[in-house]
Amino acid sequence: MNDKYFYSSNLRKKMDAPFEAKTRLNFCFWSDLLGFGKSFFEHQWNLPIEEKKKIYERLQMSHNIFLNHITPITETSLVLNDGLVKVARIKEETHPDLYGFYLRECILTHNDIKKAETQQQLPGPRSVLTFGEQIEYIIPDVKLDDFVYNYTKKDPNQLSKLAQTTGNPTVVYNPAPFQMNMAFSKAYTLDSLGKKHGLEGSHLYVEQSVLDFSEMLAKKLGTTITNTTNNGERTFLLEKGNDYVYWGFKFDAEIPITYKGWNTTVYRLKSFFPPDEKITEFEQEVE
Repeated sequence: MNDKYFYSSNLRKKMDAPFEAKTRLNFCFWSDLLGFGKSFFEHQWNLPIEEKKKIYERLQMSHNIFLNHITPITETSLVLNDGLVKVARIKEETHPDLYGFYLRECILTHNDIKKAETQQQLPGPRSVLTFGEQIEYIIPDVKLDDFVYNYTKKDPNQLSKLAQTTGNPTVVYNPAPFQMNMAFSKAYTLDSLGKKHGLEGSHLYVEQSVLDFSEMLAKKLGTTITNTTNNGERTFLLEKGNDYVYWGFKFDAEIPITYKGWNTTVYRLKSFFPPDEKITEFEQEVE
């Protein structure tokens, strides 16, 4: 038997790939539009054309804002109807400033969507920022050509005529940056807990893991963390020096979370300090 036809199809070859847990660290920003599902229930999941148009316009508005705040070098993004996800993998070669800019665009995404929603008398987004492990464990996609038997091809490494004719569409999606993304899972879970656990309304919340990573990075960079409380507001800065930071937060609420044995703390963000402005001169307020 010719070795090049050992696998009956490329799908079988992908399925037989050895297990390799590629563990990475990443930020995750999750934001979804409050009250989005209300009309589905009100109309018994049979929407009239007027309601479909309202939903389209709301989604288009938030999606366009989302696209205007992508940091393509640093992040991978995903749109799930009314949910928006931005993840940024931590890499040795990436300058910390780039993560600061990623965080800034997360804040601007939340702010601009909320402003646009408020103008339309809509509820706005609730957003959550977390940090954690992500495990890439399996093939990221399956194409149409993967299902074609290799014996029908002259060369199993080339696309079949069927795939060439159809454009070889993706049949199964499993994007690598979102496989077992525990930062994403945390953010989604916290958003789902909502008002009953203290995450009320259209605000942006930062989970404790983001601060923990900031402290770890400070040690690696040989810099310091400034962590102060004044009049019920907490300021947390990853210092760079000379009134500059890699990033910084100001919180106006601290919310302990206990859920299914998981204990963490979530902070409501009041303002953000980006890496390219002096903290004494600029502070990005959060809507």
